[in-house]
Amino acid sequence: MSFCSQDESVRFPSISYSIPSSKGTRVIYSLMGCGASASRGARRDLVFLPDDDPDAGNRAKEIVETKTKNYNWQYAIPDIPPCLPEVPPTEICNATSDRKLHLFASVQALKISLPFRRALDFFQDVFRTERPFEDFDDIFDGEKLKKPSVAKRWQQDEEFARQRLVGCNPTLIRCLNTVKLDPLPPNEAEFVSCMTPAKQLLPFMPPKFPVTEADVKGVLPEGFTLAQLFAENRLFIVDYEPLQEIIPECPPERFTTAPIALFFADPRRNNRLMPVAIQLDQFPSRSLIFTPMDPHGIWLIAKIHVQVADANLHEVEAHLLATHIILEAVYVSMRRNLHTRHPLATWLQENFFYTLHINDGARKRLIAPEGAVPTLLSLGYTGVVALFRKTAKNWDFNRYDIPKNFARRGIMDKLLLPENYYRDDALRVWALVEHFVSDMVDIIYRTDASVKNDVEVRNWIQELMKPLGSSGCGFRGIPCDEGTSVMSTKAQLKLFLTMVIYTASAGHSAVNNGQYEYLAYVPNSPGTFAIAPPKTKDKDVSIADIARALPHGDKTQMQITFVYLLSTETDDPLGSYDGPMFRRPDFAAAVEAFQTKLIGLSDDIRKRNEKLECPYTFLDPRQVAQGIAI
Repeated sequence: MSFCSQDESVRFPSISYSIPSSKGTRVIYSLMGCGASASRGARRDLVFLPDDDPDAGNRAKEIVETKTKNYNWQYAIPDIPPCLPEVPPTEICNATSDRKLHLFASVQALKISLPFRRALDFFQDVFRTERPFEDFDDIFDGEKLKKPSVAKRWQQDEEFARQRLVGCNPTLIRCLNTVKLDPLPPNEAEFVSCMTPAKQLLPFMPPKFPVTEADVKGVLPEGFTLAQLFAENRLFIVDYEPLQEIIPECPPERFTTAPIALFFADPRRNNRLMPVAIQLDQFPSRSLIFTPMDPHGIWLIAKIHVQVADANLHEVEAHLLATHIILEAVYVSMRRNLHTRHPLATWLQENFFYTLHINDGARKRLIAPEGAVPTLLSLGYTGVVALFRKTAKNWDFNRYDIPKNFARRGIMDKLLLPENYYRDDALRVWALVEHFVSDMVDIIYRTDASVKNDVEVRNWIQELMKPLGSSGCGFRGIPCDEGTSVMSTKAQLKLFLTMVIYTASAGHSAVNNGQYEYLAYVPNSPGTFAIAPPKTKDKDVSIADIARALPHGDKTQMQITFVYLLSTETDDPLGSYDGPMFRRPDFAAAVEAFQTKLIGLSDDIRKRNEKLECPYTFLDPRQVAQGIAI
């Protein structure tokens, strides 16, 4: 089946909400750098499924040549999907070079701006006891560096809870009734039984987090109990368990913790989420249970430790691993197995513009031993690597099925969590991507049999699911026939491509775009915190001491620079498909319909945000990038 342009006069509709490009005119490069195809001057708009290619005899040979020459990946770290040692020449063009220069210029301009020139002078005075946190405001000049709005709210309990829903890492919160109640190790069970009478233990609380009604006295609305809130599905939990076994790998002076935090939907406040209790370890013998009734400084320390844990797990797992690293492996495997004339390869290249470049730079600079990530995070370099390895093992693609993900976590009820705008917007963007993918797949594949018989897609999926170390990625949960790595229906392919395109665009934007708002104001979300978890509540801790324990000087400058760069607005919003293949009328119509719906959703989100004290903008389609390019 050929997909050449039927009418060369058909123009791809320009996307009407594009942001003026700071990198100049983007030139979409061809994927025709594969073997002999380019030398024959093949047209870039001619794409074929394997069985329909008039040059099928050379096609398999050219795929092998491309895989060997340009996409020969390696396993740089055990348990982590393979990557390329360098960006291959087939991925370099004028547009990628312009993008690199633009990002470099942005960093240089920020570094010489007035706020950073006076940064060190500012930190000589930061610990004045009369206004220790407010002094952090002075680093923002309101022009080049706008002060994040969270600076006004960060100490409030409702803001602390709100960030579980619409902050940088909204991927963890779940209803307590969805949590598996694993038993404690014998020594921990004995500790709990000695400290808490059995009659006070609540059967619905995780044994490792033995919060009782007595612990939260005065926290809940009058007349309410934890048992009643649980029965009404109003209790929610955030668990940073993956950090627990990583702690021995972390610098001890950085006090990495693995907290568990409990929240409730407050019926007095239109079900606004509020905090109930925090435990700063996975083992109850090692941590007190903190609540909003504790002395102000003690409670603030507990919340900051949660924010540190959240920043660490977010950056390594939810951001770098779940979007950058996993999807790079998906894309490289596609390039290793799909010919450049395959319609899926030509389509998906538009969602991976600059992904290999940004990831190559991240590996060599940001997550290197002296890079920004291990320098800023309490994990340190060995901890970052250990967390990558722990969370990457047996990576499950089911997490990318957004509707099912939210249902498993028990957060779909809009009445109980009315302010979960991340959930609301994610579901609507997912639905638009899903419909667009369905339209495109129906054009490319006539029947289920045509999917099953596509040998290149079969090889691609098999390589993704093949175990790590045997030239595969070790991924689970890719939609296939049960017990196999065979994708035999259009429905399976549609779901997989929806997962990939959504995650490369909206999934990444959801965990990336808010980093300046929430991490640039360091007290709200520091990467490290130099106060150990309190062992007693008898004596409060002063605000000045808490301020001294926050990152300062060069680390604050680095953190602000880092998140400023990562929060750069996109030049290529979701729906920016402008390659030659999309001049064909049926493809062009599918894209135009997708763009029109995205604009409508963007308008709806902006109207809603006009009524909100704290607008949620990170999944506004005008601000969702087409792919991972930052």
